[in-house]
Amino acid sequence: ISSTKIDSPRRIMEPIVSVIIPVFNTEDYLSQCIESVLGQTLRDIEVICVDDGSTDSSPHMLREFASKDERLKIITTPHSNAGAARNAALDIARGRYVSFLDADDYFEPTFLDSMTKLAESNNLDVVLCKSFFVDDVTKKRTNHNKAALDEIKPDTVYSADELWGIAYRYAVGWPWDKLYRRSFIEENGLRFQEQTSINDAYFVYTALALMERFAYTNRRLVNHRVNNSRSIENTRDKTWTNLFSAVEAIREALLARQLMERAQRSFDNWIAEMCLWNISSLKSSRESFYDFVQSSYAPSFACKEAEYFYPDDAHARFVAWSKLPYGEAEELFHLLDERNSVARANEQLQNENASLASENARLHKLEHSRSYRVGRAATAPLRLVKSFSRKKRS
Repeated sequence: ISSTKIDSPRRIMEPIVSVIIPVFNTEDYLSQCIESVLGQTLRDIEVICVDDGSTDSSPHMLREFASKDERLKIITTPHSNAGAARNAALDIARGRYVSFLDADDYFEPTFLDSMTKLAESNNLDVVLCKSFFVDDVTKKRTNHNKAALDEIKPDTVYSADELWGIAYRYAVGWPWDKLYRRSFIEENGLRFQEQTSINDAYFVYTALALMERFAYTNRRLVNHRVNNSRSIENTRDKTWTNLFSAVEAIREALLARQLMERAQRSFDNWIAEMCLWNISSLKSSRESFYDFVQSSYAPSFACKEAEYFYPDDAHARFVAWSKLPYGEAEELFHLLDERNSVARANEQLQNENASLASENARLHKLEHSRSYRVGRAATAPLRLVKSFSRKKRS
């Protein structure tokens, strides 16, 4: 590993945050990403960019940024994976807190300031924020957070022990919407799995299992790009086994710390959720994935009670998964997906009808209010003149 920039003697003090960004061929998004970090309202930071063997203009862009801002450091490594890149940066990070950002995502300007203030005022190990999804094709931005997050109060301190009932359901296993106390990372020996995909789940979920003080903010402070054809997320057909490498690593961590009994149901539901999500999103490797789950996980899930699973039809799917060959199960899953789509469409229609009824009620109330009648009376002469003018022109 070599660094193309050396710390200035003027920056020997510990920065408040180390922001770690793995970079691999992201020239189309890199400027927005880096500018969103260097432009943070919190200025006392270091930014560690790990060039993971890029072959596009990303290295040149990083050098340009580093030449203009001494807070940015560059590590260059032979191409490997984002997990290895983040670990290399963790080895040299000096910040009191650590934040991770993917090179095609970007922060809102107050991300670091808001997260560190919440962490400092409550002595937190981990902080979480809500986020936006940005569609790379339509450019549309939508709100995102796991539904179970709304079951806990924002700006309120919790321990991992208080959250086992919704563990693996209130946060996603990616690192970029979170802030970590660096001493907490070091004390627990947390590092990323060095594999080509799903290299962050072990780090994130182990941290969430071990933290003693956690809180989240309701503010949406980070933007995650989706529907990006060049993202690692779109290579799962070749790397689907990495999911189960992460599953087993997390299982070992829970067992080693005597946490499995408390975690078991939520952990199993997370595995089930990931299996169901992958079988619907994989393409060329779907049957191989199905056969692996059928032999390794489905039998133990199928023998559970239906109430053990959070999704309504998860139990039915795993009963089928444990007994049916791929072709027959695929047809059944398709029927279940169609049923769920109809149910979601009906729910959306009901919500839209309720919103329309609420708006109609608001307008009706406004139209019958004294201020509305006074306003209409006050503007009546002007409306009469405009009406007369239109008739005259016609």
